[in-house]
Amino acid sequence: MRGIVLKGASNTGKTQTLKCLIRLLMSDPNFKLFDCCKDFDRKIGDSVSDVWAMFCFHGVHIVITTMGDSPSDTDTFIKNHSLGVDIFICACHDTPWAQEKISKSFNKLNGDCVFIDKNVYKDKNDQKACEKLNESEAKELLETLKKHLEEILRH
Repeated sequence: MRGIVLKGASNTGKTQTLKCLIRLLMSDPNFKLFDCCKDFDRKIGDSVSDVWAMFCFHGVHIVITTMGDSPSDTDTFIKNHSLGVDIFICACHDTPWAQEKISKSFNKLNGDCVFIDKNVYKDKNDQKACEKLNESEAKELLETLKKHLEEILRH
């Protein structure tokens, strides 16, 4: 299993960026949404609720979860949702302890992960600029995901 982990400080837009990524996948007919959290339709639209969703891309299974504030909760989620999953995307804080905990979660499952830094817009009060940054970073995550998908499908 491969992990893609968006890391950053609290309140930097990690959840919103991953929600943008989920919406991008939902709008692409090549990605089939086949499972998601309870109340997904309501939670995907708000700014605070964590969500998770499972997609299939040509037989490759992908899980995305926005949780990441608690490495222990994320660890439990990874354990409970890893069966048959090829790529797991989540968030974590940018502390060494949190990154180590997430890395160990993937290592226990014979997987590895790559950490991607979450950029922060200088003026957090500029909502439109923050949204644009999150959307831009979601597109970058999608490109990273596609590279991993190409590698998996080649082998």
